[in-house]
Amino acid sequence: MRRIQTMGLCLVAVFAIGAMTTASAFAAEDPEYYTAKNTCSKKYGHLAYAGECIINEKPVKAQTISYTEKGGPANLEGALKIECASNEGKGKLSGGTGVGEKGKQAKLTTKLKITYKGCHETGKTTECTKSFSTPGTIITENIKGTLVRASETEGGATIVANELEAEKEAKGFATFKCGTSTNFLTVKVKGKIIIEVSPLIATPDGGTALSNAGETFNREKAAIAGCGKQKLLYVNGLKPCHFLQVEENGKALEPSWNVAENLIDFKTKKVETVEKGEF
Repeated sequence: MRRIQTMGLCLVAVFAIGAMTTASAFAAEDPEYYTAKNTCSKKYGHLAYAGECIINEKPVKAQTISYTEKGGPANLEGALKIECASNEGKGKLSGGTGVGEKGKQAKLTTKLKITYKGCHETGKTTECTKSFSTPGTIITENIKGTLVRASETEGGATIVANELEAEKEAKGFATFKCGTSTNFLTVKVKGKIIIEVSPLIATPDGGTALSNAGETFNREKAAIAGCGKQKLLYVNGLKPCHFLQVEENGKALEPSWNVAENLIDFKTKKVETVEKGEF
């Protein structure tokens, strides 16, 4: 009996060590957003997740920080090429949902909406627009995002990036028309895009690198068959590749990609994007 009990204790210890190792690996790899004042601690820390503490007898909602973004030219590339003279957007960084271990991570983007202006088919004067009452203007649907580690090639080195996708998959990123009110093609942009973010810091630093500004980069590289030319394509370096899928009059085209650079403004708030967060 004593031998059986001892073996049981050993197994418990092994499982405990395994769980600790798994949790440590999890924490060591996942990026998070940090700010000067966590909702719960009132101190420097990650954006609070939903239910992280109780305030006024109610579980707190996920902490959010609003931001605006603004950039110059933005191009959709692929079988259908569209150029826009400028783009600007509004969104929110958010703490986690509080559901499960991943739900504690402050790595979300919510309610991002982007307006592109001066849009037309590349090499043509044909304007692209969501509504013919505002020519050349494309407004996206709500977009969500998640901080991930991503690579350019399968199995390649990973960097911290933000993977964006439509909040409602059926609606996609945007639906718009290119042409005139009597002769046009209907375009729908779906799928996902992984964009680079800056600045980054390796680990929580107590707030010395907090800033109210940042940048994002949508870059291209040499094509990968079946995946397109977006620079970052693989979450955690693993298949499948993630890319923008464009439909023209309901017909899916080859993988597409976006090229743009944007400045991020958090106004009075300050943020750090940390490569290895608390959770």
